[in-house]
Amino acid sequence: MKNAFYLLVLAAAFFTSCKKDDKPAPGPGPEPTPQTAIQKYVNGDDYIAFTYAGDAITQVTVKTELATAGDEAQFDVLYNTDKTIKELRGSNGQQIVPLYESGRLARADIMEQDVRLGQTVYNYENDQLSIATIYLSDGEDLLPALEFRFTYSAGNIMETVIMVADETPNHMVRAGSVKMEYDAHANPLYAYNDLLMLFWQVASENNVTVENHLNAELQAENKYVYTYTYLDNGLPASAAVKIGLPGTPQTDAAVDFIYK
Repeated sequence: MKNAFYLLVLAAAFFTSCKKDDKPAPGPGPEPTPQTAIQKYVNGDDYIAFTYAGDAITQVTVKTELATAGDEAQFDVLYNTDKTIKELRGSNGQQIVPLYESGRLARADIMEQDVRLGQTVYNYENDQLSIATIYLSDGEDLLPALEFRFTYSAGNIMETVIMVADETPNHMVRAGSVKMEYDAHANPLYAYNDLLMLFWQVASENNVTVENHLNAELQAENKYVYTYTYLDNGLPASAAVKIGLPGTPQTDAAVDFIYK
């Protein structure tokens, strides 16, 4: 499992991402409003699905290159009495254990059999996540392996810069970046950010319509264009995605929002 975690982080770098029987009873958990309650979000071959008990999320099923190296994993969601997440207990034997400071997610340990494999540290500016750094355990030390740096406008992430470790310990270099454009409709995933951040994903307030992917030298590498179909309440139902730089062959993909 430890090797799987290291491969997971390496997959994340190039993106640009024994189950126990004794289960503490889940707490009430965060309660998205009915208008934003998602049962499953599908983006191409990747997806994230939520199992509920009433309005509380009790289990998350995830399959992404970034968070699970392309394999499906299930996580039971356990809560503290203040409704913050106490632990995600994975079917792959791993645990994600978050720590909150002043009501905000500050860091999360990735554990297996009481051994820390790595840690994610979250930093904020103007009450918005500005940097998420993923560290790998090296004996008693933690060494930075991957970092996401976010810049915002009006609640939306306008650019994500991806940094990766080089051969010099504790030194990171730019690996690429993504610049985004948005529609004016509410993004239903925004209500799930505290949970999504534990899987190295951050949702903006609105829905992305264009992603421009750049390499470390700021040269265009790829482009994603999203065309949405909306429900009567204005939330997205699906999106057709065109992938490819202008003047190059295009490929098609799809995004689906399945509501509770």
